[in-house]
Amino acid sequence: MNMVRCMLFASELPLSFWGDAAEYAAYILNRSPTRANEGRKSPLEILTGRAPILQFIVVFGSSCAVFVDTNKKNLQKRSQPGQIVGKSEETKGYRVYLPQAHKVIVTRHVIDIDTLNANDSDHISRQLALEEEAESVRGAASDHGSTVKISQQLDESEGALIESSPAELKLRRSKRKRKKSRRRMEADGEAASSNRGLEGALAASAVCANDKHDTEKEPANFAAARKCAESEQWRAAEREELASLEKNNTWKVVKVPPGVRPLHTKWVYKKKRNGAGELQRYKARLVACGNEQEFGVDYLLTIAAVMELPSGKVVLAVGRIWGVPARHGDVPNAYVKAPTEEGLEIFLIIPDGMEFTAAELAELGVDDVSELGLLLGQSLYGLKQAGRLWRKLLLGFGFSQCLTDSCVYVKTDEDGITVVGTYVDDLLVTATSNARVNALFADMAVLELKDLGRVEMFLGMRIQYDDKRGYKVDQEHAIIEMMATHGLANANSVRLPIGTGESTSDLSDELLPVTAGVDPKIPTVKDFQSLVGSLLWIARGTRPDVMFAVHRATRRTHAPTLQDWKLAKRIARYLSGTRDLKLQLLEDAKEIAEVKLCCWTDADFGGEVTDRKSVSGVIVQVQGMTVDRQCKKQTAVALSTAEAEFVAASIGGQDVLGLNELFKEIGLSVKLPIEMKMDNQAVMKQLTNEVSSSKAKHIDIRIKFLRDYVEKGVVVPTYVGSKDMLADLLTKALPSERVLALREKIGLVGGD
Repeated sequence: MNMVRCMLFASELPLSFWGDAAEYAAYILNRSPTRANEGRKSPLEILTGRAPILQFIVVFGSSCAVFVDTNKKNLQKRSQPGQIVGKSEETKGYRVYLPQAHKVIVTRHVIDIDTLNANDSDHISRQLALEEEAESVRGAASDHGSTVKISQQLDESEGALIESSPAELKLRRSKRKRKKSRRRMEADGEAASSNRGLEGALAASAVCANDKHDTEKEPANFAAARKCAESEQWRAAEREELASLEKNNTWKVVKVPPGVRPLHTKWVYKKKRNGAGELQRYKARLVACGNEQEFGVDYLLTIAAVMELPSGKVVLAVGRIWGVPARHGDVPNAYVKAPTEEGLEIFLIIPDGMEFTAAELAELGVDDVSELGLLLGQSLYGLKQAGRLWRKLLLGFGFSQCLTDSCVYVKTDEDGITVVGTYVDDLLVTATSNARVNALFADMAVLELKDLGRVEMFLGMRIQYDDKRGYKVDQEHAIIEMMATHGLANANSVRLPIGTGESTSDLSDELLPVTAGVDPKIPTVKDFQSLVGSLLWIARGTRPDVMFAVHRATRRTHAPTLQDWKLAKRIARYLSGTRDLKLQLLEDAKEIAEVKLCCWTDADFGGEVTDRKSVSGVIVQVQGMTVDRQCKKQTAVALSTAEAEFVAASIGGQDVLGLNELFKEIGLSVKLPIEMKMDNQAVMKQLTNEVSSSKAKHIDIRIKFLRDYVEKGVVVPTYVGSKDMLADLLTKALPSERVLALREKIGLVGGD
């Protein structure tokens, strides 16, 4: 299924084509040489006794032109754009998906077959380096007395791809420098081909992207870093990274044992900025290509060492309550501090930029650097198990892991409480006293933990302080960067993120192209996905006022339309015009005995006109500070407004109960019962057992879930008028006056 997954993501076709991808993957594998058979014969050759014909194999999802009708008038189009999704087994021809017609046809009238992702760093070259592959395949074919003929170049309508593992193609150890795989070359932005085969090429096209709009962006790979104007700064950053890793005894340079497949590495570049957006330093990080790891061979268990954004705001809130503002800690090469798992040996290919003299090679007993590898003694970024190993290291300092969020750690003793929230190697630290925070930084000095002072910039969010009015958090720099990245820096602002008519109108069927065409102004699917990803991060961080609009824009991320792109641009223009808005945090949170939690829930009954499903909106606040919000399309069609409101209330109930548990694990009491504000009387009466309605009999579990906590006194439903319902902003498009009023009540204030 890895091959199927790579094919789907590389082609950028909807996931509904998984069956076609699986069938085509089987078609290719059945025609591919394999070590399992004598003479490395393909399964099809074993079955039929004849070598398979390979010249009609093309890359899954290849763009093409399909001949449609000769009876059309002279100047009308006689072809449609399509994507190849397989080869017909019944008749001669390809299975082609026609996006304009939304159907799959079988035809042999296909021309201009192109490859996937014709962008600079995503292009899978049609010029395959088949000379080495042909040599290896001929060597395998000679074992059983047959010859496989492979052309040196593919024409425009036919292609030959052979899926084969590295061991199959490399029959002897070469004294030349190790050639990179197709996946690695694509990751490094190189256009050359290699002998990794189809799966590696597709994987590369799935994970590599080159943003053509941003000329000042950090280089995407080692090759780009060497060619850019700041190459010297990036070279210095690389040297600093390698020196740090070697100082930490991260690896040992060894001769790679026979039969071992070492992992590739990749350089990741980042410009570190302060709260004012000013460049502080150039950072280069060496990461392992964990996508090449095999379960049970070089990793066992995994975990993502990133806390939830609401948890990060809770840590900020706790610091405000205790009067100890959260401090920002940074552990250089944090993952490298943890040792690797016992019993597992992980080898890396020598990374780009790491050089050896002839004397060093002789001392290591090799003739060429391609025979060397790095045997890891410590963990490394990119490894699947790196986050789990880093977690184990933190637990060794006496912390306990919160069950509600596994990336929030608490240390409690007779002197007080210390709380640490981790997002990879960034730490948010607060405690009941400054002395405890200082003690933590002193204890973790063995990890070279840097004390960056009171947190001012965390995950792209800028935090400003006012002792009387609390914190203000914004993402102004992220918005500016997003606009520049997508060529919208000079775009005019708009008053609303989404028009009131846009939420109910049917969207255009004109799909965005998968690959860039002649006109660079026409956006591609990847352009849309990149923009929507930025919008979603900003909405989740500090801008709940655009949550519903972003929810609308993300309905069809794998097959977006031109209307979706226009909506995404409109949201970006709205954010640009309101980028000085800041989320107010905890104006009245100092020296409180109990934390006050509150939840607002609402639903737009039948708001989705295409399938009549409702939209849930939830806002969760801590001491009046918005820490979490939800905007979700409900999974089932509600039969009444009350049912839709029940679904929204159950989502809100889960959120506040989770935060209640998190505060208890930290050591703070929450004021009970927790208010759940809603604007539906029927739901309130059902929850308090005042009435029983036949219309609600089928909502059994959700009613009993919330009613149970109401009876226990943990939550209490509270009625608010629809005019004062904050969650209304997250369920539908509203007029400008209503948006302005609600966003102020939520806590979005101007940048005074």
